[in-house]
Amino acid sequence: MQNPPPGQPPYGESQPPYNPPPGQPPYGQQQQPYGAPPPGYGPPQQPYGAPPPGYGAPPPGYYGAPPKKRGGLPWWGWLLIILPIVGVLSCIGIFALGVGLVLGTKADADKSVNEFMSAAARRDVDGMFAVYSGATKDAFRRDVEANLLSRAYVADYQSAESSPAISINSVNGKTTMEVAGAITYKTRGTGAFTAQLIKDGDKWKITRIDLTPPS
Repeated sequence: MQNPPPGQPPYGESQPPYNPPPGQPPYGQQQQPYGAPPPGYGPPQQPYGAPPPGYGAPPPGYYGAPPKKRGGLPWWGWLLIILPIVGVLSCIGIFALGVGLVLGTKADADKSVNEFMSAAARRDVDGMFAVYSGATKDAFRRDVEANLLSRAYVADYQSAESSPAISINSVNGKTTMEVAGAITYKTRGTGAFTAQLIKDGDKWKITRIDLTPPS
């Protein structure tokens, strides 16, 4: 009969269980990773220099809420608001310009009427003719002496002022104006007048004047 090799049990007998060396897991179990602590040693430690869990994480709301969409009117909405305002301002400007022109023209008419009547009160035909336009000087003299200077109340003249309701017309390059107003006399009360004027350069000259006697 052949003897078994050294360390082997006799033929037919079971082999004794394998005992692993100290520190080795039993046969069939997974070996612990290198550097891992033995079971039950405690939770793994953080590597050296690594921040603790959650370190440096921004607090809630750190980056802020997403920007809200800005409200407001669209461009065409602003346009609908601005255009009526511009229209109103334009109308006001045109109205103011028209009022300024009317008031300026009225002042020019009053100046010519006052110069004419002041000269008439002095019986100064040359002074009257200076603000007159129309007939020749001789024809003008005959007319005013017969129809205006013969009236006694003319010598009592003090001032004249036209009403704002003036009429201006421009035909064939000639600009004319009609005014009406009141004449104040020194001792005779108030009368009325109507006058027609024509633009001559930068001055308005009288072409016709009619007086209503004071009452």
